Amino acid sequence: MLTKITAAVLLFALFGIVWTSDAVNGANISAGTGPLGQAPVSHLNLSSGATMMNESSYKNFLNMVQGIYREDFNYSGSILENYVNKTISSRDAMVATTSIFMLTSHSIALLETNRPPKIYENVYNNTLLSMVYLRAFLWNMSKFYETNKNFYLVQARKNLNDSVLYYKTGQEELATRDGSRD
Repeated sequence: MLTKITAAVLLFALFGIVWTSDAVNGANISAGTGPLGQAPVSHLNLSSGATMMNESSYKNFLNMVQGIYREDFNYSGSILENYVNKTISSRDAMVATTSIFMLTSHSIALLETNRPPKIYENVYNNTLLSMVYLRAFLWNMSKFYETNKNFYLVQARKNLNDSVLYYKTGQEELATRDGSRD
């Protein structure tokens, strides 16, 4: 049974997912609305066996990975909504969220196997960070569903916010590259 505090925290989290889903699904971000700073590519470890794609192929690859992000994001939101509405048990929510966690981990590995052309390094960096934070969000949500400890929900919210911030920045940069290159 949900306590009033847990129910309030869940509703707050659900509101946050619904609010941020507009930012993720409506990826038409205008210039200057992303985070103030971006982590440089040098902070990320590309696999030593990463292959290099041409610019056109890499742009399509990034669009595909960002599409996968949106699918994983939306599905995790529907799991939380079903949990809050009590149409899914905490165990089923944990299993479903863990499945998305595994798929997101696979997407991160896929992203790391392809080295970005110089023009897409920042887009790559922000797309990768959005996926990494999404994976952290999913892990914390799985732990919340397993333990019902609000600490995990609070941490999940922070990870989700960071994930959406990097996603929006990556989308904005990709749109800028598309406009200047095509």
